[in-house]
Amino acid sequence: MYYFIMNKYFGRKEIFFPPDVNKWKSDYCEHCGGNHLSSNEPVKFEIKGDPCDFYMYCGFLFVSQKFLDLLKEWNLTGYTVKKATVIGWDKAQTESDFKDFVYYELIITGRCGFMMDLQSNILPKCDFCGRNLPMEDTVIGLSFNNQKYDKSDIFAFDNLTNIPIVDENLKKKLSKAKLTNLSFIKLSEMDM
Repeated sequence: MYYFIMNKYFGRKEIFFPPDVNKWKSDYCEHCGGNHLSSNEPVKFEIKGDPCDFYMYCGFLFVSQKFLDLLKEWNLTGYTVKKATVIGWDKAQTESDFKDFVYYELIITGRCGFMMDLQSNILPKCDFCGRNLPMEDTVIGLSFNNQKYDKSDIFAFDNLTNIPIVDENLKKKLSKAKLTNLSFIKLSEMDM
């Protein structure tokens, strides 16, 4: 069975967080300097370019209503969502041009243990928070411990929770659905 990382298309128009709009909660590790941002309120963002079904930005994942409807229709596991709010669009003349855009923050809850190389060695991580640490050499190909994998349809590494992983069957279904701004990288070919 092959596994794939869900990714965005590079070079596509993006989203961004306008300054001082979101109230961030910072989870900072004083041992490694890692910082994870979250928000208790709906995350607000602006769209640049045509609206897409999938966005990855600054450690956050966002999906359109169409994308979420498919996840629900297929009874997929390993995620939860929180409402997100579009507060601007660079192609809009008025606010009514984007008031019907519906997006959700996609939070991956499925887990598969710590990130490993293809020889099943856990990659360098902080001993306190678990965050993956910078490496001197590039690692080509990632894997996970199958005994730590909770068998969710969508899952992530314990130390890289915002990078969704899916199996080959789900990748094919998502590709067939023609969701915009969504691409896949084979886990065994991913480089870090």
